[in-house]
Amino acid sequence: DALPTQLYVSLAAWDENNYRIINRPKHKSGWQKLMKTMSLLKSLKCRTVIRLTLIKNVNTSEKAILSFADIIANASPDFVEVKSYICIGKSREKLSLVNMLSHEEVFKYANTLINILDNYKIIDSEAKSRIVLFGKKESRYNRWIIKP
Repeated sequence: DALPTQLYVSLAAWDENNYRIINRPKHKSGWQKLMKTMSLLKSLKCRTVIRLTLIKNVNTSEKAILSFADIIANASPDFVEVKSYICIGKSREKLSLVNMLSHEEVFKYANTLINILDNYKIIDSEAKSRIVLFGKKESRYNRWIIKP
């Protein structure tokens, strides 16, 4: 019955077909389970975050970004991290440096999402990590987790 302090869900695909290609899930129902999780986020009594990992030339098309916006709007998380894929570890077997976005490109995509999701605002950005954080304008949570 206990919820975590923060529930963090990663998202790299905007539809079931691309989920199979990008995530290569072990379970056939992975996409359905992910979408069920997304549908539960707005009802949870804990901080919720969607981490959107962007991969240049894979999930950065206009169609993908619009679909991501729909998923985020329906899930209504407290925070969204928009982050570039980073070419490290085992991922180098499938992707390369050309799949990494610059911080400016990540910021551009984050702004595109903000323009669609008008109840969110950018609250932080880190160029070295190629990440932009946005949160709800009317949030019940501070961006920092502060333990009493």
